[in-house]
Amino acid sequence: MNSSKSTPKVMITGATGQLGGLAISALLKRMAPIQIAALVRQKKEADARVSKLDQLGIETREADYEDPASLRQAMSGIERLLFVSSNSFEPRRTKHQKVIDVAQASGVKFIAYTSILIAQETPLVLATDHRETEDMLTASSIDHVVLRSGWYLENHLNGAQQAVKDGFIAGAAADGRFSSAGCADYAAAAAVVVHPDFVSTRQFLELAGDVPYSLYDFAAALSEQFDTDIRYRFVCCRWGAGGRERHTAGSYWPSDTFPGRCTISQLLTLRAL
Repeated sequence: MNSSKSTPKVMITGATGQLGGLAISALLKRMAPIQIAALVRQKKEADARVSKLDQLGIETREADYEDPASLRQAMSGIERLLFVSSNSFEPRRTKHQKVIDVAQASGVKFIAYTSILIAQETPLVLATDHRETEDMLTASSIDHVVLRSGWYLENHLNGAQQAVKDGFIAGAAADGRFSSAGCADYAAAAAVVVHPDFVSTRQFLELAGDVPYSLYDFAAALSEQFDTDIRYRFVCCRWGAGGRERHTAGSYWPSDTFPGRCTISQLLTLRAL
């Protein structure tokens, strides 16, 4: 932990995760390390990543979303919070409510919450917790911005090598299109919003890439890149490509059908300000 007597004003939760870590990297381009606190659940489980934060001069604070006492201690002195949603697939409502309640009681003035694209409209099962969390924030007295992020480009790119090997990619999007963006872009946008210079509040920002593409387009791009024939296989939403049962397919496969509203590029232009 940083031994300086100065108190960080901005906290990033999920700091050892991909999005949280990239958000910290983006913030460091605009803020001194001493102004940032990183929330981690268990330091022992993330020693290497915590050590890296320590080396950068960032204070790490340990807390669990299910432990209000630890959250109260961690949020002491914090004014602005980047609330990265829990990555648990169990119902997250209770955890998220505790974070918001403690933040409000601790004097946090602003929360930027990472939600899902068009959270109030999408039929995705995994959007339920995000909708409920958005409603909690609306009911709270804390100023906030909800960052509704689209599909990560990495979700497709990480399967590229397997697609080359198999000769196909599978998905339930039919000819629907994605407006994906890289995780680093979502993190950079989050850093813009949680920075003290960002003053707009109680907004819902739909974050997505500017150039939509279908999985047919993606398969064609892979075919060209690797000089081999790769096809897109449409899979009915009722069953996943590996024979997933219906409840699993319902929470995952229709996620292929995200539309995008492309405000991420406008946010990213603020990085130079």
